[in-house]
Amino acid sequence: MVGQNYLEVKKFFISLILFLISIKVSFAGNFNFKKIVDLNDPWSSTFINNNELLITEKSGKIKLVNFNSKKVLEIKHNLNYLEHGQGGLLDILFKDDYVYISYTENRGDGKTSTSIAKGEFNKNNDSTRSNSTSW
Repeated sequence: MVGQNYLEVKKFFISLILFLISIKVSFAGNFNFKKIVDLNDPWSSTFINNNELLITEKSGKIKLVNFNSKKVLEIKHNLNYLEHGQGGLLDILFKDDYVYISYTENRGDGKTSTSIAKGEFNKNNDSTRSNSTSW
């Protein structure tokens, strides 16, 4: 038989844990957000550095956002994408001066596939040169 003190101590620790969890949850809501840029169906983003972010929009645009200057550049690309339902420009990843992007590729005659492209990122030229690979 379990002693009365054991049950009281157990109840106390459970109450303490719940109290500490509720304090942590209440502090989690103390963020002030400020809108940086207007986007049309953003899908994915990747940091280039601490001040710049690449963002894909499902509609086919790739945008470069500079947090310091608040400037937004549209990056040109040559991807044969199709926006339909869940399809369009999808995930984006920046790594070692290359941009990797997944997208819904238009194969003609109503056919599509999810493809992945790799492009060399050239910020000065505001464009990416890409080679796509289908998966």
